[in-house]
Amino acid sequence: MKNYLIIMNFVKKKNTFYLAAFITHTVSTSCVFAQDVSELSSVKPFTISGSLNLNGQHYFSSAGNNTGRPDVTGSLSFSPIVTLYGVQFPFNFYLTTSESSFRQPFNEFGVSPRYKWITVHLGYRSVQYSQFSLAYQKWLGAGIDVKSAWLRFSAMYGRFQKATDEDTLRHYFAIYKRMGYAFKLGFGSDQNYVDFNIFKGWDDSTSISARSTSNLRPPPTENAVVALSTKFGLLENKLSFDAEIAGSVFSRDLGASDENINEVPSFVKSFMSVKSSTRANWAVRSSVNYSSRQFRISLKYERVEPDFNSMGVGYITSDREDISVAPSLYLFNALRINASVGLRRNNLLNDKFTTTSRIISSFGAAWQASRDFGLDARYSNYTSSSSDGRIRVTDTTRIENVSQMFSFSPRYTFGTETVRHSVTFLIIHQIYDDRNVLSGALNKNNSTTGTLNYGSSIGEYSLNASTSYASSRTSTNTNTTFSFSTGASKSFFEKKLNLNLTLSFSRVRSVESVNSQLLPAFSGSYRLSERDSFVFNSRVSHNTRTNTPYTEIVSSTGYSRIF
Repeated sequence: MKNYLIIMNFVKKKNTFYLAAFITHTVSTSCVFAQDVSELSSVKPFTISGSLNLNGQHYFSSAGNNTGRPDVTGSLSFSPIVTLYGVQFPFNFYLTTSESSFRQPFNEFGVSPRYKWITVHLGYRSVQYSQFSLAYQKWLGAGIDVKSAWLRFSAMYGRFQKATDEDTLRHYFAIYKRMGYAFKLGFGSDQNYVDFNIFKGWDDSTSISARSTSNLRPPPTENAVVALSTKFGLLENKLSFDAEIAGSVFSRDLGASDENINEVPSFVKSFMSVKSSTRANWAVRSSVNYSSRQFRISLKYERVEPDFNSMGVGYITSDREDISVAPSLYLFNALRINASVGLRRNNLLNDKFTTTSRIISSFGAAWQASRDFGLDARYSNYTSSSSDGRIRVTDTTRIENVSQMFSFSPRYTFGTETVRHSVTFLIIHQIYDDRNVLSGALNKNNSTTGTLNYGSSIGEYSLNASTSYASSRTSTNTNTTFSFSTGASKSFFEKKLNLNLTLSFSRVRSVESVNSQLLPAFSGSYRLSERDSFVFNSRVSHNTRTNTPYTEIVSSTGYSRIF
């Protein structure tokens, strides 16, 4: 969600407060869906909807208001949504008595009209061609998607980032204007297809002002990615296969000398600059999934070579090889068992000093013994270790960390059709173990958390209560936390009036101090009509700290209307 924010400050010279009017125009690219223009004749040309909210708040602290927070605040929020032929334009106007700052406005807008099997993208958009080439990276430009029963064609051209000069005072790096284009040609449907796509991106070295050489001016770069992806299903789609292979050529400095790089194919020179800083890398992923009523299993493999990169993807973790298997089993219409094991290692080209390996495994079971009683249990293990690379790893430099987690949660419901009760208990135990001979003695951490929850519904009454205890132990310290809360709610006048009362208490104890908080709160709402409602709430927070107890009271009222 991007906000176009225009702020007008009004200062009343004869009064002691500032009034700031925030006019916020919000246009979200994720909220503007592809509109089928073939249906425009049945769509209303213009509609308006939205909400209006008024709110007032009072704040009091026994310690004195030394935080700068005003004692009394008021706000008005008006959020209309204008719809033109099915395309939504959300706006937001915000007025408050406590704001007197100015922010730079900005605006981003995009639309994707569709006619039958053709979709056009205009403005700020984000699309996905494949995981390693172009994947939801925002750009400003134009694009097209053509999807028929068997043909898949897409193309786009646009700007991926704006140019910004370096800021030597704030130590901000310069950013080049980055342009790019992509093509995709495929055959099949969304469930069964073969796609070939190309992405090209480059930095415009002339987009920032010419100045003396600065450490805050990175070199301009250029990138090209070619990818082939496929997906298909067998056995009535019980068995599915998904894979992609991609090659990336990346020039990290367009100002470097021209040079023939053996690992870069010769045809690459026809569409991008090959420099001494140019490198070619590969990435591949694949997965096989089988699913039936009682059994499921997923096998995945992914390998991304060091320095593999794509300007069309926000972030890619390179220099890794991942293998995982995740089976699940459903038995007796009551017991579900699932597990997963994943392996990851780096240093694929054996050019790093050490190799890091990770093992992530988990096991879980959910048993619904009867309509009223159920049980969940889970165990997970995360192990990270280092081994020899270009140098030998000794016992004192070796990394070996193990994190384990156990959880156990029974649940029970009982009562009649009109009076229902539920009780849930959850206990979690976590262990972190550093097995290095030097650092291990100081890096051990165990924690245990137990929570008991109760809830009930008696007609229009709702009651709830919970209590928890947590203990965290390290090599040098022990912290404990105890908390308790209870609440009740009731509806009146055919559910037009809803009242809620809560009370909570918490205490945190460490070696250095003991802190506690008592928090009673009251809230309610009254529905004046289908579109109008009135809300109010108040809470008192009594905090006890070492030699510094204080009390805060916050009350607010508000009115809202939906139109």
